Amino acid sequence: DFCLSRGLGDVYKRQDITYVYENTINQFIERGEGAKQAAEEMGASLNFIEIPSPTTHGGELGAQKFLDSKSKSSAVFCGNDLIALGFMRGLIEAGIKIPEDISVMGFDDIELAPNALVPLTTVAQDGYQLGYTATELVIQECELPDTHIHQHVLFQPELVERSSTAEPVSYTHLRAHETGRN
Repeated sequence: DFCLSRGLGDVYKRQDITYVYENTINQFIERGEGAKQAAEEMGASLNFIEIPSPTTHGGELGAQKFLDSKSKSSAVFCGNDLIALGFMRGLIEAGIKIPEDISVMGFDDIELAPNALVPLTTVAQDGYQLGYTATELVIQECELPDTHIHQHVLFQPELVERSSTAEPVSYTHLRAHETGRN
C-alpha cells in the first residue's frame, strides 16, 4: 500500500517486475510479500531472484541471473541498497543503461545511494526514530517487566526519488542482450 500511495504506482504500471533478495532474512521476505501484493493490485507480475548474500557482490550475482533468465522486466526492486548497487553495476557492465533501459530501486537509503554512478532511487526509514522507539520499548520492558505489553510498531517509510528510475521503456535493451548486441 505504501508503494501505491507514494507514487511508486509508476513502477507497478509495468507488466513485469523483478524483486532481488536474500531469502533467509525476514525483512527481505516481508518486503517481497509487500511487493507481490502491490504488483497484484496493479495487475503486474512479480518475479523473484534469490541471491546468496545481501551485498553488492550478491547484487552482481543477481544481475547475472537476471540477464541469464532473459527476463522482460522493465523494473527491478532490490531488498536493500547494497544489492541494488551491485545489481546496477552488473547491468552497466553488460551494456544496459539505467534508467533508460531498466529502472532499479533499493531500500534503506544508505550513504552510498546518492553517490552511485547512477544515483539510486530508494525507500528510506527514519533511523533515529527506529532507534529511539526500540530503546524506549526495551527500557519499559526492563523497568516494568510484569506490566510491559509487547507492541508491533510500524513506521512510515519515505520514497527518495533519484536517477535510477524512469517511466517504462521498451524491451529493446533486453532483446539486444539476448542476441549478444549491446
